[in-house]
Amino acid sequence: MSDLLDGAYNDPRREIARKEGILKKEIKAAIEGKQFVLHYQPQIEIASGRLVGAEALLRWKHPSLGTLAPGSFISAVEEIGIINSIGQWAIHEACRQAVFWQAQGHIDTTTSVNVSAGLISQRGFVEQIRNTLTETGLQPELLELEITESMLVEDFDLFKETLNLVRNLGVQIALDDFGTGFSSLMYLSQFPIDTLKIDQHFVRNLGQRNRLIIQSVIELAQKLHLRTIAEGVETLNHAEFLLGAGCQLAQGYYFSSPLSPEAYAKYAIKASETKPLRGHRH
Repeated sequence: MSDLLDGAYNDPRREIARKEGILKKEIKAAIEGKQFVLHYQPQIEIASGRLVGAEALLRWKHPSLGTLAPGSFISAVEEIGIINSIGQWAIHEACRQAVFWQAQGHIDTTTSVNVSAGLISQRGFVEQIRNTLTETGLQPELLELEITESMLVEDFDLFKETLNLVRNLGVQIALDDFGTGFSSLMYLSQFPIDTLKIDQHFVRNLGQRNRLIIQSVIELAQKLHLRTIAEGVETLNHAEFLLGAGCQLAQGYYFSSPLSPEAYAKYAIKASETKPLRGHRH
């Protein structure tokens, strides 16, 4: 009998379920304790080195494990059913922080925030964006909402209408992870996109095929009068290839890792002394 009990106790599935249960409890406590924060990864104009914006990235300041990226907890957040609430908070917090930076005289650039299909499809989303801009005082054109082409959109027409209404507010729309799903061209033809984000997979693996894909994406964006920004830029070689291919903007560890709000403000002050491409280092 003891062997059977020991086997049940050591069942990997039970252990996984136990850890998931603990994680969900910790996430609920994290919300109450305001442990979720945003870090900001600089977005750079490749040719000039000028800081043009930042992507707001969710982080969890775990009391014992340190700062965690979303990959370690986002699935649990979705299961709990609070992903939309966190998304709403992230948009408001990013706007609030952007206005604070403006008031300090440091930064007057675009802030990008990832949004889920569920949040965009939620009733009152456009009004939430309008209210957030009013409450924080951020100029609409300095907010960019990022959608991914892998989003599962249940009501395509409603999703399209909502994005158009958001765009009419003056908010910018970026299509993230471009080229990794099956809806790329349909999204481009149907949605009010301002920016194409080239997925980091293509940048980090610069073989001949990926170089051709990147060049094709940039040429397509140019013909559609869209900005292009490449993610995952980690080396000078990456940056130089993108510059030569006509990509305008980039983000990645070659320029900077995601930074706390305080560190980002310091980065922005230093970046005001713009440098050519070869002047950048980690």
